[in-house]
Amino acid sequence: IKDIQPLFTLSTMKQLYLANNQISDLTGIDRLNNVELLWIGNNKINNVESISKMSNLIELEISDSEIKDISPLSQLGNLQVLNLEENYISDVSPLSTLTNLHEINLGANEISDVRPVEELGKRISIDIQRQKIFLNEASVDEEIKIPVYNLKGEPLQNINLQSEGATLNNGFIKWNSPGEKIYEFKLDTNSTESKIRFNGTVIQNIVEKQKESQNVILDKTLQQHINKENLGRENVNAPITKEDLLQIKKLEILKEKGNEIKDITGLEYMTNLEKLTLEGVGLKNIEFISNLKQLNNVNVSHNQIEDITPLSSLENLQWLNLADNHIKDVTVIGSMLNLFSLNLAGNEIRDVRPLIQLGQWFTIDVGRQNIILNDAKINEEIQIPVYDLEGESIENIQLVSEGGTFNNGVIKWNTLGEKVYKFDLDSDEISIRFNGTVIQNIVEKEEVEETKEEVKEPVKEVESTKEEVKEPVKEVKEEVKEEVKEPTKEVEEAKEEVDEPTTGVEGSKAEVKETGKEIEGSKDAVNQSVVVQEQNVNNQVVKENKPAVNKQEESKKSLGATGGQENTSTLLSGIALVLSALSMFVFRKRLFKK
Repeated sequence: IKDIQPLFTLSTMKQLYLANNQISDLTGIDRLNNVELLWIGNNKINNVESISKMSNLIELEISDSEIKDISPLSQLGNLQVLNLEENYISDVSPLSTLTNLHEINLGANEISDVRPVEELGKRISIDIQRQKIFLNEASVDEEIKIPVYNLKGEPLQNINLQSEGATLNNGFIKWNSPGEKIYEFKLDTNSTESKIRFNGTVIQNIVEKQKESQNVILDKTLQQHINKENLGRENVNAPITKEDLLQIKKLEILKEKGNEIKDITGLEYMTNLEKLTLEGVGLKNIEFISNLKQLNNVNVSHNQIEDITPLSSLENLQWLNLADNHIKDVTVIGSMLNLFSLNLAGNEIRDVRPLIQLGQWFTIDVGRQNIILNDAKINEEIQIPVYDLEGESIENIQLVSEGGTFNNGVIKWNTLGEKVYKFDLDSDEISIRFNGTVIQNIVEKEEVEETKEEVKEPVKEVESTKEEVKEPVKEVKEEVKEEVKEPTKEVEEAKEEVDEPTTGVEGSKAEVKETGKEIEGSKDAVNQSVVVQEQNVNNQVVKENKPAVNKQEESKKSLGATGGQENTSTLLSGIALVLSALSMFVFRKRLFKK
């Protein structure tokens, strides 16, 4: 039997046996709503949607068929006996709501997780034996997680290897040779805890590990997606070559958990790509996109992109979605005149003037912008950072936080904390929807600290002036001492001349006169030196005291410097008198000897 429609007139029928036929379509069987027992196994049935409406069913047998999805059966609340043996079922969660079941046969399917029927298994026997789990290809020495689980969600530990060359370690298996590999598994349970009988076989083909140099897609998530969705390979970890990528014209990875792409290396070789969707995959850099000249549709929304310069080389681009990124500058888009659609919502854009020409042809969404400014001081005038089509600050401002005043493109806050206001571009001339939020933290002014810093500077200048004044005095003292030493030498020479023997009073007188002249000359020289040094000191002090901080400090320094000069002058005068007395003593001594 292939066609069951002639049976639909038997509306009062309660039991129906249709097993071992060639039935593939059950459409309309729900008309037999009084049927309580339905045996329809060993057919070619793959869809049980129609059975879900047979609300009076108590017993259902659909073994040895082609069923994968049993979710429609969750509506059969009166079902007590269910036989789904020898199908292709992997998910048994729809059965968890059938609390009236007292017999379940799920043998010879592809079930790897029995936790959804754990509660049922506490009170009734559930046959989930002889399961066959087929895994995708894997490579030699690759760690593969055991794909069957106990009631705690952990990989089964009771593993019986049927093939050689495997090592088991903490829920993982690794094969050291290629070929078809088989191992058996079994759930160990206490009959008092669970009446679930779960066992079966895992089958997997292991291939030689490919050389890394052949694979140009380095990111695992990207590699598995391209192998499965674009190249149709069973081995999602197979290497992808440049030649493989040239075949692809459409790449679409949508925002899903676990789809983050950390390395986009290799995408630059997809030079025949026409449509690219990488939505919500953690993308930061789109440099690779500049090589994909055939692209006409790009969606890289919900990422972390800041620089969109690489888009400038895409001359064929018509649809562009850059929503929810970190874009600030849209200058490069202004020259992309082939665009039909543009979405820039949810970015950090402050100026939309580069988009004016495009906005004359179609509507551009630049809404929900999020502008975060640096900290500002309380009562400080802050320029509105978003601009209208003429480059002026947008006037349509709505204050969300309290304590702000807005006037003529400037906003000022008189309270502290995080401040928020919204903006909206009013433009009837052009189809650009530009709006968003500005956020800024307002802090106290630091007036006291600044004053302290300013006071410290003059003090430093005074200290440096003191140091400068000390230097000339030191130099004067040293120079005067050197000058004074010279007349002393001359006196010593005079003493030596006195000690020499003489022959006559006249000669001695003459010598004495000449010695007196020499002494007078020495005196004059010393006095002249003193005068010169005093003048030099005075000049030096005047020069050094010019940049003094104030008149009071200047007077103090001048007084200190003058005092030093007077002491020096007095000292030199005293030395001159001593030398004069010494000369007279020598003269009298020589005269006495004569």
